[in-house]
Amino acid sequence: MPARATDYLTYHADNARDGWNSGETRITQRKAGGLVKAGDYALDGEVDAQPLYRHGVAYVTTENNTLYAIAPRRGIVWRQHFAAPVPAYVGRCFSTEPTIGIFSTPVIDGDSGTIYLVTYSYDGKRPRFTLHAVSPAGRELRSTDISADAGNTFVQRQRAALLLSGGSIYVAYGGACDRHPETTYGRVLRYDASTFQLQNTFVTTASPRCHGYHYGTVWGLGFGPAADAGGDVFLATGNGCIDYARITGGAYSDAVLRLTPDLRLTSVTDSLFAPCTALADDRHDQEIGSGGVVLVPGAPYAIAGGKTGTTYVLDRSRLGGFHAACPDDVVSETQTSWGAWGGPVAWRAGGRAFVAIGGQGPHGIRTFELLDSGRLVLRSESGERLINGGMSMAVTSNGANQPSSVVLWALTRPSSGPIDLRAYDPMHLRRPLLSVVAGSWANAGGFASCTPAIADGYVFVATNRELTVWSLPT
Repeated sequence: MPARATDYLTYHADNARDGWNSGETRITQRKAGGLVKAGDYALDGEVDAQPLYRHGVAYVTTENNTLYAIAPRRGIVWRQHFAAPVPAYVGRCFSTEPTIGIFSTPVIDGDSGTIYLVTYSYDGKRPRFTLHAVSPAGRELRSTDISADAGNTFVQRQRAALLLSGGSIYVAYGGACDRHPETTYGRVLRYDASTFQLQNTFVTTASPRCHGYHYGTVWGLGFGPAADAGGDVFLATGNGCIDYARITGGAYSDAVLRLTPDLRLTSVTDSLFAPCTALADDRHDQEIGSGGVVLVPGAPYAIAGGKTGTTYVLDRSRLGGFHAACPDDVVSETQTSWGAWGGPVAWRAGGRAFVAIGGQGPHGIRTFELLDSGRLVLRSESGERLINGGMSMAVTSNGANQPSSVVLWALTRPSSGPIDLRAYDPMHLRRPLLSVVAGSWANAGGFASCTPAIADGYVFVATNRELTVWSLPT
């Protein structure tokens, strides 16, 4: 059965990672304030992945290595537990606890309904990463141990959302808690979606100059690599070893990269951008890799930003390279927050492009218009102080020509306690259209990274051991 316009098949709605579901016909600005809880379902663990939705069923994964299929208003259709997860103490990193299982958001093939996901499991001896394909009915179609491709499985984490592009699954790795730099590399792996055969590998910090200091993690608080219509893959990397001069075998930490579908870097000016402050940023654990790369719909630009709070507008065909002497060779750069964990959202309305950024700091969520020139112009801000890297967001509308249908959605990020779901008119952010408690967080070692998914008139919020579903009254 082919994909429907109401489906939500991948992280942030599409491979551009813009977070924009332009096919939401039911929930508009006028109606968003009237949402009610349509369902509340118990799960067996913490959730860091974004829920997905296909043909009337939501798919939710937990850090206990369990996949749930849940039909709104009807309940749990099936669940599949894959293997024992990894205890947090094994990797000595407690940003996810008590167990680490499925962190990354899966991806669904829209036509077949096959769900692809990566589990992280432990047999008492060594952690393992396994790539799975599961049918819409919950039957495992195939699985492959991909631990050997990942590197040191004690320290590597698979946090970035999976990407399905051109018949291939892209799986990205890196470390957590900045431990063991001698064995922690950023890696991107390309697998054939039908056979799981490894096709290509890209290592972000392979330079011989690194001398036991690597990193270059691909993580973005779960934000996945993006892909354009031609299959080129865009991603941002974390702090670590820097050697930008080499097209192959370099070290590309704290950078935005555009890779060919077979994971090659073709130019250090056109296919790479690194801030002119990268060397200093690395010494202070500042990086562009805490955010993600968004390909702006209907525009030739990519948007990226991270812990420094600077948002960069990049020309997709020529990212700009690295220049040790500032300024950067980019389309524009704007100080938009005090730091962002996770990426922005972008959409079009009335022939204009907009970007919302929810980084931490005193300004709250901020909406910018992206002019044709590539300059960001502030249009609204919520004015609330945000912590823990800001807010996780999504945006919906009924097409691109009805500005009154655009709703900006956001989840708060507590270290513990209630998680609030909010809906906004993005042009008037001071007063939310909706603000409700939609879940909770219990892991004081790491703040919530939950992202809402909105599809087919439903809002799905998966948090700690719970999925809540919100809709208009029936």
